[in-house]
Amino acid sequence: YDGERDRFAVSLSSGEKIALKASNLELFVAPPPAPAAGAPPSAQEDGLELLECARYGEDDDLQAMLDSHA
Repeated sequence: YDGERDRFAVSLSSGEKIALKASNLELFVAPPPAPAAGAPPSAQEDGLELLECARYGEDDDLQAMLDSHA
């Protein structure tokens, strides 16, 4: 950080260095990784599926999820 210029020094993968103002930076939050193929659904995915079954009247699927303790 260069306090006189109010800038952060950033090194690029090419080795080049650039100076950026904090006001020009934006926080990037990476999305969570996708579940591995064949992995069991997460509790959040189960919860969303349960809500969708209830919302759209999919009674048999809803009961199956409740019976399996999803």
